[in-house]
Amino acid sequence: MPRSLRVDKKHLSQVKSALRDKDYSRQIDLAADLDCSLTTISSFLNGRPVDRQYFMEICKILGQDWRKIAVLEDSSEGDETEASIYVKRPDPEDRCYQELLKPGAVLRIKAPKRLGKTSLITRVIQQLEQEQDYRGAYLPFGLADKTELQDLDKFLKWFCVSVGQALGLDNELNTYWDEKYSTSKMNCTSYFEAYLLAQLSDSPVVLCLDDVDLVFPYDAVAQDFLGMLRAWHEKSKISKIWKRLRLVLVHSTDVYINLDTNASPFNVGLTIELPEFTPEQVEDLISQHDLELEQEQLEKLTKLVGGHPYLLQEALNHLKNNKTSSLEQLLAEATTEAGIYSSHLRYYWAILQQNPEVANALKTVVEANQPVQLKPKPTRDLHSLGLVYLQGNKAKISCNLYKNYFQDRIDSIL
Repeated sequence: MPRSLRVDKKHLSQVKSALRDKDYSRQIDLAADLDCSLTTISSFLNGRPVDRQYFMEICKILGQDWRKIAVLEDSSEGDETEASIYVKRPDPEDRCYQELLKPGAVLRIKAPKRLGKTSLITRVIQQLEQEQDYRGAYLPFGLADKTELQDLDKFLKWFCVSVGQALGLDNELNTYWDEKYSTSKMNCTSYFEAYLLAQLSDSPVVLCLDDVDLVFPYDAVAQDFLGMLRAWHEKSKISKIWKRLRLVLVHSTDVYINLDTNASPFNVGLTIELPEFTPEQVEDLISQHDLELEQEQLEKLTKLVGGHPYLLQEALNHLKNNKTSSLEQLLAEATTEAGIYSSHLRYYWAILQQNPEVANALKTVVEANQPVQLKPKPTRDLHSLGLVYLQGNKAKISCNLYKNYFQDRIDSIL
C-alpha cells in the first residue's frame, strides 16, 4: 500500500483546469482550505508524489476521481521526495506491528492533528504486507460526505464500497445488500464476511480507518457503527474468517460519545499515543533533508515549533527548496502573512472564529504562564487541533508559534 500517489502526466491539464473551475485563483487558497502545505498543492498539480491522504482529499475538493488520475509511487525508488522522507519511531512502530500480528486485533492510534499518525501506520502496514503477506486497506473518513455521515444505511454502503475499492475489489452491493429483510449492520457484516474477506481467503486484512473521530458528532450513526466494529472483534474469537481482520482506528480526540462498555471498540486491544519528535528524531529529519543547522539555529527552530513533525517538516522543506531564504528570515516571518505557516495558521483562525467558547479557552491558555484547567469540551477541541498539550487535566500551549500568533489576535474574535 504505497504511502504516496502522483497525478498521471496525461491528467495534469485536467486537474489544473479543475482548480480554476472551483474558483481557486491561488494555490495557497486551496492549501488553506485543506490545511496542508503549499508544497503539497504544488506537487499535486505538477505530477510529483503527494501523501496518499492529501492526494485523495485534493481530488475530492476538485471533483476528481482519484483512482482514474493516480499513479502509484514507490517511495523506495527514484529520487528522494518530500513524500519519501520518514522519521522512524521504533517503539510505537514495533508495538503496532506486534499487535497487528494478533488474530482479530484492534489497534488505536491517538494524537493531535499533524503529529504523524497516518505516516506511522501506513509504514507499519507496508511492512506487514511485505513481510507477512497481509492485505492493507486505508480509508480516511474525511472522504465521506456529510449526507453519508448522517444516515447509517448510506454511511455503511459508502464504507463497504470504499473498503472494497481500497482492496482492489469490485462493488457488489447489489448482490449482498438485502434492502427488505436485513438491517444495515447485518448487511454490512454480511458484505465483509461473504464477499470482502472471502475474496482474500489466504491473507490477513488490516483495515485502517483514519480520522474515525469525524463520525463522533453524528451520535446515532457512531453508536451503531462503532458497536458493529466491536461485534466484529468479538466474532474473531470464534470465527476463522473474522480472525483475519485487524482493525486500526486513528483519531485525534478522546471518545466523548456515550458508548456501552460492551459495545465499544475503544476499550479492547491496544492504544498508542504519539508524542512529538525527540531531539534525535529532529536531527534525523534534518539529515534526511540534506541540511545542516548550527546548534544555535536548531535551538531557535525548536524553541518556536518544538518537536512538532509537520511544523518542522514545513520549515525544512522551505529551506531546502528556497536556497536564498535563511532560517533567520523564516523565523522572523513565521507568524505573518508572508510566513510559511500563514495558511496553516489561518486554518486555525477560521475554526476559532466559528467557535467562541474554544477561542476564549485558548485566550486563557495563551495568557497563562503555567498549565491551566479548562472546561472539558474546549480542552478536548484544543487538544485535538494540536494547539495545546495536556498535563493531567490542565492545558498548556503546544508551541511558541501558536502562542505568538494568537497572543496579539485572539481578542479580535471575542
